[in-house]
Amino acid sequence: MNTAPLICIDRHRLTIDGEGVTTLVAFHGCPLHCKYCLNPQCLDADGV
Repeated sequence: MNTAPLICIDRHRLTIDGEGVTTLVAFHGCPLHCKYCLNPQCLDADGV
């Protein structure tokens, strides 16, 4: 069984991330480091 360092699943996000209904799945240790990151605390693999 594989596991992932999941922080949250945020469903029914209207007009936040684009048109229509979207879903955000946040993980610890994201390697992307996007300038517009909504969850910068997720960049550290040790978590929040």
